[in-house]
Amino acid sequence: MVQSDDESISDGSHSSNEFMEVTSSKPTENLHPITVVAAPDKEGKRTAAKILIDQCCTDQGLISFEFAKKLGLPTRRADKDRYLTAAGPFETNEEVELSNCMLPCLSSNRTFSVTLRLIPEENSKSLNYGVILGQQAMRKFDIDTSITRSIISWGELEIPMVPRNHWTKERLLLHKARLTKGPTLQSADEESEQPPQSDPNEVLETEALIATNYQKHDVDKYIVTRTDLAEDQRSKLLHVLKKYEQLFLGRRGNWKGQPVDIKVKA
Repeated sequence: MVQSDDESISDGSHSSNEFMEVTSSKPTENLHPITVVAAPDKEGKRTAAKILIDQCCTDQGLISFEFAKKLGLPTRRADKDRYLTAAGPFETNEEVELSNCMLPCLSSNRTFSVTLRLIPEENSKSLNYGVILGQQAMRKFDIDTSITRSIISWGELEIPMVPRNHWTKERLLLHKARLTKGPTLQSADEESEQPPQSDPNEVLETEALIATNYQKHDVDKYIVTRTDLAEDQRSKLLHVLKKYEQLFLGRRGNWKGQPVDIKVKA
């Protein structure tokens, strides 16, 4: 049994509590080590989900019942172990092996394979992540987090932590669409190219736009939150926002002009 770093757990059980909040210069912003994991299903098609890089989880990691079911990968028996997560305590004696997983926000070609303990269905429902990556896997693959710098790192590669609600359903859908648009992603030592995908990805992006929760923005309430601005600056900003208030009505627009082509220099 691996001992937990969480001092609140004294029975030797594994722990995966979310104590990764960071105090920044903006007191309303709490950042978390959450990013996207892209794992191939039984047919080799990549599916995206949220992953928590959790220094408080002393095992290899955990996978939710829902994400494992979506991937359609087989489970296998393992020694029974007890865990404590934000979704509550549970016991499991099943595990799932994930191969060629990616963290696409960090790298477009690095992959890793890991065996994760399966979170039972009744405990997965209140969990917000498809995967929780624990200490053992972090050490093995040189994946780390820094609370003081608010970053997630994979070797020399780094990305910033994000607010807890950053990875919404529509963002994951768009990310999945971008993943499947390019060549099949592979390990760094492979150089073969695959033909690009086409039509289904456009449907995914349309689905993502439809899924977006469009709400009318209250510009008056927004101005109150801008405590970083002086009173005269807030007044000027409010004037501009009120002038173009039709942009914040909470509806998708319909562009009727000519297509715009933006050329970016390499």
